[in-house]
Amino acid sequence: MERSFNTVSTAVKSYESGRVMQALVKAEGYRFAGGALDLLMERSDQVLDAALGNYNKLKAISDGQEISWDLVDRNIDLSLDQNVFCYSRGCLKRGLPRGNRPPGRAAAGGDLSLADGRGLFQPG
Repeated sequence: MERSFNTVSTAVKSYESGRVMQALVKAEGYRFAGGALDLLMERSDQVLDAALGNYNKLKAISDGQEISWDLVDRNIDLSLDQNVFCYSRGCLKRGLPRGNRPPGRAAAGGDLSLADGRGLFQPG
């Protein structure tokens, strides 16, 4: 049995997602100020679906037709890549070892605790 769903098939390439978002925003009468669109696309990993969802969130909380950089910064979470980078940078600043499992742990399993008993997710 075949069921019909409301779907949209797009032919947008990932490198075109910023231009598509810009055109959509303009068509709806909104405007991004001061690099806010670039920040939105960066935090959406240049993925159009994620950017559209985040844009709808910003429209709902914006005071007017302009979406500022600060509004995006305060309300849109870091992308997965940015989170991993920040986490790695934080580990390097704290001087954590690269192999963060105690001796004897299997490389593909085990927990995320350090040899001295501190967990990676505990505040320093």
